Amino acid sequence: MIRRVVDWATESPEHSPLARNRGGLCTRVIRSFRLAMPHLRHSRKTGFTLVDVMIAATILVVAFIGMIEAVTISSNMMESARRQAMAAQIIDNEIELLRLQSWATISGLPVGPSVTTWSTVTAYVSGDLVSNKGSWYRCILANTNKTPPNATYWVPYMSWSSSSAYVVPDLVSYNATWYRCILANTNQAPPNATYWSTYAGPIASTGTSSGATFSISRSVSDVVAGNLREAVFTVTWGVTTSRRNSDGTALAFSYTSINSAYYGKYGLQLSYQRQ
Repeated sequence: MIRRVVDWATESPEHSPLARNRGGLCTRVIRSFRLAMPHLRHSRKTGFTLVDVMIAATILVVAFIGMIEAVTISSNMMESARRQAMAAQIIDNEIELLRLQSWATISGLPVGPSVTTWSTVTAYVSGDLVSNKGSWYRCILANTNKTPPNATYWVPYMSWSSSSAYVVPDLVSYNATWYRCILANTNQAPPNATYWSTYAGPIASTGTSSGATFSISRSVSDVVAGNLREAVFTVTWGVTTSRRNSDGTALAFSYTSINSAYYGKYGLQLSYQRQ
């Protein structure tokens, strides 16, 4: 714009009034534009629009959700690893405790128990043992198609039973507390101190740790009759989450850890982890 005004003033006829005052006119025009430039530069307001702010907020929310999810998954993995380590400690404790017993005690352990996978078509009677979702249950009332852990018909395997014969060092659960047999007995309810002592091991005597409820079972079989026996220890634990099933109930998970140990009459002691 300034250039056009200067060209126009310089191209005017030499004897016209505009030509005679072209110097002063150019000077005034240039000065006027210089004074106006700061106003022109700042006349347009700068900043973010509402759309810019909304897009930035959306990106931040998505990023924070991802971070929270990552922290949650990491925390769950740590808890799962802690529970697996606890299950391994429980089994190792039982294996080593049985190794401290004499061969007479080990050879006297009853064979079994015989555990079958729960079925909807099988008729069960009191005393039957079944496995369902990694946990063992004992039938307390005859039934068919009553899914464990229905408390009317089933109790956890390690729950004390008046009809079971217990020997050293059996573990039972009674009134939400674990007890260890210290003297063979039948129908002697814990906490009778003559026959039972409160569980002392890697976890609390309530059988709970790290937000999970644990249970343990043992099955014994003969490998070489009179010389070598195998004991299989199974630890199961359940975790109830804050998530919900389609019917609105809390979503729960069950886990299992199994170890086998061999006990020999002449000192052969081996163990290995199945899962």
